[in-house]
Amino acid sequence: MAKLGGSQLFLCVLALVAATTTAADLPGFIERYGRTFWTEGSEFLFNGFNAYWLMGDAASPHSNGSKVTALFEEAAAAGLTVCRTWAFYDGFSNDSLQVTPGVYHEQVFKAWVQEMATFLKSIDRKHLLGVGLEGFYGSSTPDKVKLYNPNAVQIGVDFIGVHKVNEIDYATVHAYPDFWLEGQSEVNKTEFVKQWLWNHWKDSMEVLGKPFMLGEFGKTKKDPGYSEQIRNDFYSTVYDSIYSISKDGHKTFTGGLLWQLFVDGMESYYDGFEIILSQDASATALILNQSKKMGELAGAA
Repeated sequence: MAKLGGSQLFLCVLALVAATTTAADLPGFIERYGRTFWTEGSEFLFNGFNAYWLMGDAASPHSNGSKVTALFEEAAAAGLTVCRTWAFYDGFSNDSLQVTPGVYHEQVFKAWVQEMATFLKSIDRKHLLGVGLEGFYGSSTPDKVKLYNPNAVQIGVDFIGVHKVNEIDYATVHAYPDFWLEGQSEVNKTEFVKQWLWNHWKDSMEVLGKPFMLGEFGKTKKDPGYSEQIRNDFYSTVYDSIYSISKDGHKTFTGGLLWQLFVDGMESYYDGFEIILSQDASATALILNQSKKMGELAGAA
């Protein structure tokens, strides 16, 4: 993830906030057909969020689970229907995939994705799997590394190569221009994000043949030029891009997950990207509007 040092690698499972159903035999599952998601015989689009802390809080002996309950209630009220969270105990490991400083073994990354995805599909073919990477281009498409990768971020990930693993159901990227384009103008960051999303969606359609989603995006309060209006403008840009590409692209840009939601009383968790819906009327309005638009688009012929 963009907030942590080094390169992070995840297999992500699509999880629902509100109840939905698919085929009658297994209600509650989203299915992939070609380049789109489906449920109950209709295409599925979403607006969603990240909340990595859910499992840790729910399992803590010092918690009664009230924060988890409150978050889902607030998220559902804002029309958010997908949550991305951590479902493992994260810690340190002696097995590093960073060979030397600034050098990563990309084939090992891909082999790990292949091994884990194959294993998961062998025991559970109903959950959809994604990789959860930022989306930087790598050795399989060297022409795109300098064209599209932001600034010095040229190594460690291979968007095309990793997502070609057959068991990976959908493609995903992140968008953190405050980190990737540090010191550049908001205009440049905005244009970069729009092009970043378009290029990866296009590759997902033409090269990968898989649904596409934005797994993380956010605006940090720690940026020297931050203001609520700048954040709202950024959210609007991202949401407008998701909606317009999805509308023109036959609902293949399936949705986006903002980073990240908290509830009251979690100040020690704040990372600069925090959104507390009960305290932030302008963000809540933007989120709710996007939820309604994506829901209406999903139901449109």
